[in-house]
Amino acid sequence: MGSPEAATPEESGGACYTHAAGLPAQAQQNRAVMLEALTAVGMVNYPTEWCSQSSSCVQA
Repeated sequence: MGSPEAATPEESGGACYTHAAGLPAQAQQNRAVMLEALTAVGMVNYPTEWCSQSSSCVQA
């Protein structure tokens, strides 16, 4: 299985943005945990990193 292609912001309805409005609480919490982990080691995520066409954007 190859790597998934990233969904565009339009394809994801904007849910791929790190701080997208209207995400379920669990998705917001998951993203906050990941951001904290990335920041702790000096890394950052891409602003639209949270989506791929093979997975649900809001579950990321």
